[in-house]
Amino acid sequence: MSASIFERLRDGTGLLLLQKYGEVFRLTKRGDQVFSPDTGAVTVSTATQDARGKAFSRDSAFDDPELAETAETEIYLTASGLTFAPKPGMTIGAPVTTTEPYKITRVQPIPESGTVVMYRIVARR
Repeated sequence: MSASIFERLRDGTGLLLLQKYGEVFRLTKRGDQVFSPDTGAVTVSTATQDARGKAFSRDSAFDDPELAETAETEIYLTASGLTFAPKPGMTIGAPVTTTEPYKITRVQPIPESGTVVMYRIVARR
């Protein structure tokens, strides 16, 4: 069976463009809290994954000018090879940086149904 047009966009053209013009982003999601009765400690597991994307500053040119803030960044992230999808509340940033990562506030899969090619993410510090 041949790949659909969306799979070819996700794993071919879209990914190649982001590899050429984008950068690596690290998605981090928090897992469950685990309590150890022996030590009394609470630990939180995290999962991370790296993906290619391209970031753009948000200003009045995007969406609703009244809601846009300069502290927001818009990131187009490939869906190719992701083991979990980005969701609001997760963090995203460069894997090796001293700057604080962005907190994801909105995620829109592209396209919104079927095989996702990329994610449009709005995040802020």
